[in-house]
Amino acid sequence: MSSSNNNRVYNNFPVNFQDMQQRASPAWRQIAVFLEAQRDTSPEQFRYWIESGNAELVSDYDNRGFEHMNANSWIKWPRSRQQLRDILRWLQGSNSNSNNNSNSNSNNNSNPNNNSRIKWDKKFVKNMPTNEAGSLDNFKSGNKVIQFKVGKYNKYISPYTFQKLAKMSPTSAYNKPKTQILFKNPFTRANVKREEIKFMVLKDAATKIQSAVRGKITRKK
Repeated sequence: MSSSNNNRVYNNFPVNFQDMQQRASPAWRQIAVFLEAQRDTSPEQFRYWIESGNAELVSDYDNRGFEHMNANSWIKWPRSRQQLRDILRWLQGSNSNSNNNSNSNSNNNSNPNNNSRIKWDKKFVKNMPTNEAGSLDNFKSGNKVIQFKVGKYNKYISPYTFQKLAKMSPTSAYNKPKTQILFKNPFTRANVKREEIKFMVLKDAATKIQSAVRGKITRKK
């Protein structure tokens, strides 16, 4: 990536809260999905995520901050977890407004509990599943995933991939009615409904066994 340029103008993170058009851009939405999936992440983890090339819509970065694509501006790196929580609330507020507007004429699809936070259930697996279709990398223990069926088998996608398929955030999907069609199954092209997906946190099954063993040892003492 490019080195720091003194001619760049760096905005504080998370930029101007009044700029509704800017915060609705694809780059900020991608950041929101990451922050939503990695609750209470640290500034260091956020920076590593961008510098590792995971933030496809962030075009460039340097020691002072990163360039926000589609806004033509440079943003200073966040300095605290509180700043990261602020940007997530800011973006979720934008989603809430846009969802309310788009659904104002769709009473049949409304949900009275449309502000519920996702309850991520633990999923213990012996072998971590593949990270995304066609990838050679596996998910890691602690990763949040969306689970759905392909025939008799479970498949898993990341929150970011889910948003690309469903055109909505995981939180928005979580609060949809059970019969709501969210996306087409990328393997079968069949429609996937809300009731057919689960929000999971992958855990190594070995840690569950180790925890049980430690519990037995403690009880014997």
